[in-house]
Amino acid sequence: LASPRYGERFASWWLDVARYTDTVGFHGDQNQRVFPYRDYVIKAFNQNMPFDQFTREQLAGDLLPNPTEDQLVATCFNRLNMMTREGGAQPREYLAKYGADRVRTVGTAWLGSTMGCCECHNHKFDPFTAKDFYAMQAFFADVKQWGVYSNYNYTMNEELKGFNNDYPFPPELEVESPFLQERIANLQTNFSEIAKSLSARAASEQAVLGEFQAWQAQTNNFLTENPTGWMTLTPAVDLISATPPKTPAKKVNDKAVSKSDKQSKVEDSAETKPSITEPESPSYKLTTANEIILLKKTDDDIVLKQELTNQIRLSVIKLELLPHAEHQGYLRRDNKPGNVTLKLSAETTKKIAETAPSNQEKPLNVGFHFAHANKYKSDYDNGAEILNILGAWTTEENQSQELHAGYWFLHKPILLDKGDTLTIRLKSAGNIGCLRISISPLVTPALLRDLTDHHENSLAAAMMQDNHALWETFLVSSGDSLPEWKIYRELLSEYLACNNGKAHCLITKQTEPIKVRVLPRGNWQDESGEVVLPNSPEFLPSIPVEGRKTRLDLANWLCSKENPLTSRSVMNRLWKQFFGTGLSSVVEDLGAQGEPPSHPELLDYLAIEFRDQGWDFKRIVKLIVMSRTYQQSASLNPAYRENDPNNRLLSSQNARRLDAEFVRDNALAISGLINLKMGGPACFPYQPQGYYKELQFPNRDYAANKDDRQYRRGIYMHWQRTFLHPMLANFDAPNRDECTANRVYSNTPQQALTLLNDPTFTEASRHFATHVMDSQPDTILRLEYAYQLAVARKPQLREVDSLQKLVQELQTYYKENPADAVKLVSIGLIPNTHHDPVQLATWTNVCRVILNLHETITRY
Repeated sequence: LASPRYGERFASWWLDVARYTDTVGFHGDQNQRVFPYRDYVIKAFNQNMPFDQFTREQLAGDLLPNPTEDQLVATCFNRLNMMTREGGAQPREYLAKYGADRVRTVGTAWLGSTMGCCECHNHKFDPFTAKDFYAMQAFFADVKQWGVYSNYNYTMNEELKGFNNDYPFPPELEVESPFLQERIANLQTNFSEIAKSLSARAASEQAVLGEFQAWQAQTNNFLTENPTGWMTLTPAVDLISATPPKTPAKKVNDKAVSKSDKQSKVEDSAETKPSITEPESPSYKLTTANEIILLKKTDDDIVLKQELTNQIRLSVIKLELLPHAEHQGYLRRDNKPGNVTLKLSAETTKKIAETAPSNQEKPLNVGFHFAHANKYKSDYDNGAEILNILGAWTTEENQSQELHAGYWFLHKPILLDKGDTLTIRLKSAGNIGCLRISISPLVTPALLRDLTDHHENSLAAAMMQDNHALWETFLVSSGDSLPEWKIYRELLSEYLACNNGKAHCLITKQTEPIKVRVLPRGNWQDESGEVVLPNSPEFLPSIPVEGRKTRLDLANWLCSKENPLTSRSVMNRLWKQFFGTGLSSVVEDLGAQGEPPSHPELLDYLAIEFRDQGWDFKRIVKLIVMSRTYQQSASLNPAYRENDPNNRLLSSQNARRLDAEFVRDNALAISGLINLKMGGPACFPYQPQGYYKELQFPNRDYAANKDDRQYRRGIYMHWQRTFLHPMLANFDAPNRDECTANRVYSNTPQQALTLLNDPTFTEASRHFATHVMDSQPDTILRLEYAYQLAVARKPQLREVDSLQKLVQELQTYYKENPADAVKLVSIGLIPNTHHDPVQLATWTNVCRVILNLHETITRY
């Protein structure tokens, strides 16, 4: 009960009920950002949160006085229904779907009742009416939501303006993620280790040491002249139109050029070349701080050209967009709030000797590997925020009176000499009002990784850092000129994805309640039904609250003595977790169409104990697992086999297959691969290539994790509603479109094929085999050790004989086919470092057999 694994075990049970998934289900089945809710559930079970509090926080955490971050995250429960942003979908229809889903979920999760039957008519068997159904739905009429989560012409949603299929589903809350914070700390350690490795290499390789010393000298000289770490440029400026004028362009001077007022976003091409137009008045001016104030509205491109007066090693370009009094304190030249979108590109041209041919030198494009800004309008890729602004940088409209700074990091530094020219083009940037360009040879880890700060002082302080930090600064300033950069850059992508240790989660926000009426035959277009207010089912005691009742009133009533159904429903489902069958076998329906409990007094006892002793889950769990009934052998007593074949009298324990997630967990645990870190974003295990090819809006690929996240527990697997992971689907995990209180169990050939061929199980078998071979010297001892690890017993004699023959056959085969052995032992991320491929392939197959035993995946 004290183990953190307890929370993960019971969280899986509750997440079925809560219909928790990582995607929205309808149409494009896009990703939604919800994992903090899953972590909240695990934490709640581990901390033994009273179930009545658990209920209040999920249904109405936002209505509690001064709700905490956890309590707001808990309200994600109300948002886990399927959602759509399909063009053409009718908002009122989908609001009706969302409301009906919440009624069915509350009915199943707390009341153990099939209230879904009442959506169209009064229940035929139980005392629920259609009015009860819509009165229950009215509790959720104040949940802020959209029928269609997009801003189409026929359904104008101003708050969703600009949203597309890649965007998240608001409202959301940004929260701290302990998992991400820990991952950041680990990655920072990895960064330091790479720097140490580079430093150690320099001790034995003079070329590396010489490059470091040259960089250090150049940087110190630069900082002497530029103490802030930045050289601010005073370039000549061209304002260039992407649309050719009707009359030939004429350049007025080397700095000031105007554009027409038309806002064009035509890309440069062979057919449409940039041109320069004559201004009617000055187009820009420079301040003493080298701020370039643009005075005239232009169409598209701003080109800045700087002839360098000193040699510099260019590693990073900084562009600052500045609010200015000339523009009423706004970023934009039209003196208005709003955003600016631009794309930065650069090229360099070497100074050409006067005697050289005119075509000797061509401009060299400057390549960037990454760009970020301290402020930007977020863009997304299937729900995940895109942190790289190389594609385009759009400023944040509600921060249009604040300084914006963007940083572009070069793939590889360029050495520019005196007289060379640096040209920077800002494409589609006609609304910029005031800007400043700076360059530097110095990139600090903080500048590269921190997406919030300007780092004006960190550059100058970089040369004062400790030795390993200095080597890391040298590495990130040098880009791909060093081999360590490739590994560093891969880690950098993981680091940036951690978003400074923060995550987003769907939450419930209260808004003005919409009108809810009874829909005759469930027809959302029929408005003839009566308007209803929130209320409990009429046959049950009413909620003793004056005025309009809230979700908080509902939550309090569900766990009150006036409602007899919640504790019975929850205890019946809990009993199923320990015995495979509930005291009433139809756990989702305790009504007339369900089954009377096999032990009604026992169910009453558990329900009353649970309710009257503080809704204490761990207390009831301890009560059950310490009972003689639970501790019985799973061998059915022969005396009862004929009269009680399904063991409803509980004369023995019930053997049952592990749930889908735990089949995988079990194999990883036996093999020693399992990663027991808790919480955090979903992991992506191996999956067949092309499995998502039918997913659209947006199209997407599945990228399996290539690090220790590959071996995380099944509760953390990515849960795609319409394309559930094949391993989960084969072992009967629900897709969680709906609240699921009862998992079914099947026995199919696909399950055996999964255990034999899924890369997760194949790699687990290989790692299991490596451990067995390292631990024991001969075949019999290895078999005994493997059985102890897998099924906690010694193998029987017939099993030993059979597996010995298998070992001999496999050794013969792989000696004749060594390429097959190499192919098998190469599956997975962890390489084989010391075993003969023939022997390892042999024992990998033996371990595949053991992991495929019925006994291995069965709970007795």
